[in-house]
Amino acid sequence: MLIDPGHSPKSPGTISCNGKHEYLYNDALAKAVVAFLKSKIIPTDLTRFNSENISLIERTRKSNKSRLLFSLHHDSVQPQFLYKKSHVHGYCSNKAKGFSIFVSRKNPHYDESVRYAEALGTALLKRGLIPTLHHAEPITGENREILISDKGIYIFDDLTILT
Repeated sequence: MLIDPGHSPKSPGTISCNGKHEYLYNDALAKAVVAFLKSKIIPTDLTRFNSENISLIERTRKSNKSRLLFSLHHDSVQPQFLYKKSHVHGYCSNKAKGFSIFVSRKNPHYDESVRYAEALGTALLKRGLIPTLHHAEPITGENREILISDKGIYIFDDLTILT
């Protein structure tokens, strides 16, 4: 299994209302996921390690050697759902709280990916987390087809590893 913590110091992603770049959240989550999986004796690796700047091509090459790839991201929020928290902490939103899981029908192992997505959604629900359904809203930048709403699973056929 390969875990891809989205973004990197060179391409840090969005900035949270706490002033932290997205890649820092992604790195912390990836580290926790890898530690958990290794504790269950599940062979796991990362496309890049904390603060490492590996090219998108190199990360994609690594993904070709794995049967299962999880790309972890903390999403940005549509501008209409943001409110100003403070002049220090920037903009925040309560709209997009929760998790989302995306699968691609272009994946040659689509059915297997859906099964993994369902198992992941079930595990997240058991941990008390809730899916966010805002990606299905009919607005620009969203409007994703929801596959299994109670587990937050969406169709996204053009998935790519982001820098």
